[in-house]
Amino acid sequence: MINRGSGAAVAAALVCGISLVAVAPSAATAATADHSILVGDQATNKIYRLNPATSAWDSWTWAPTTALGYTSPAETGGFNGGNDFRVRTTTSGLQRLVVADGAGLATVATYPAGERVWAVKVPAADNLHSIELLPDGNVAIAATGTAAGTGGDYVRVYSTSTGATATFPLETAHAVLWDPGIRRLWVAGSPNDGTAAESQVLKAL
Repeated sequence: MINRGSGAAVAAALVCGISLVAVAPSAATAATADHSILVGDQATNKIYRLNPATSAWDSWTWAPTTALGYTSPAETGGFNGGNDFRVRTTTSGLQRLVVADGAGLATVATYPAGERVWAVKVPAADNLHSIELLPDGNVAIAATGTAAGTGGDYVRVYSTSTGATATFPLETAHAVLWDPGIRRLWVAGSPNDGTAAESQVLKAL
């Protein structure tokens, strides 16, 4: 059974305050043609870009470096190839790369230049799994925690301007996705380790 809820309390707080992903122009625009594909490589600790019309990588790669404005080792040490990354278009028409990494880095960078716009480093035990850029410029992340039962188990929204946060507890939180149609944030998790169908949770916050 899928558990769907409104998450009104968190929504109110927000108003106040190798992985693969296709690079689409915005969260609200359906793809009508091939788009570049971003691939995270934990062997080289980089994100690469592939044109699906060819069999070769293009020259674009990304990793958080001091040259791009990231602090070392606090932020650069929180990245090992990325668990989730997306390109989003802001309401002002700027493209942004958003990245979440299991080593603890969550960041927003310019795209394609890759320069730091905002970043936070959480404990690696939180095990970040997903990230979304919201229309107001704030960032939502999902953290699963570790197999040892430490850290994570939350969806958290960060104000990129003030640093304030709003947290929604959700065991083994795996995914966040903004839905422009209903103006809600979909979140998915697996309480009780997801071993039974009734423990799969999908909520709109």
